[in-house]
Amino acid sequence: MGLFEWIVLGQIVLLLYASNHITKQLGFIYEKLNEQTPKVSIEDLVERNGLKYIKFTDVPITGKVEGKDEDGFFVKKSYKDGELNGPYEYYDDEGQLGSKRTYRNGKLV
Repeated sequence: MGLFEWIVLGQIVLLLYASNHITKQLGFIYEKLNEQTPKVSIEDLVERNGLKYIKFTDVPITGKVEGKDEDGFFVKKSYKDGELNGPYEYYDDEGQLGSKRTYRNGKLV
């Protein structure tokens, strides 16, 4: 292999390394941003036409919600476009996970 081929091969290896490093950094940044995304309280939601909205807004909620449900249990749940979408977790009085369900597009899966 000539000098030119070695240079090209070296550049390819360097690009692959840089690409992998950037991908890991972007994943780390995304995780940190997601951790810092404020959670909405259940008390801040209203229902209109079968969809959940944050009070005083016209856009269906997308994101995490937590608080006490109508039965007094502490719950964590996720919404997408106003419908339950993702994990729905119930916690007991001691803060231990009691049960977990998964919803997709408003339906239990």
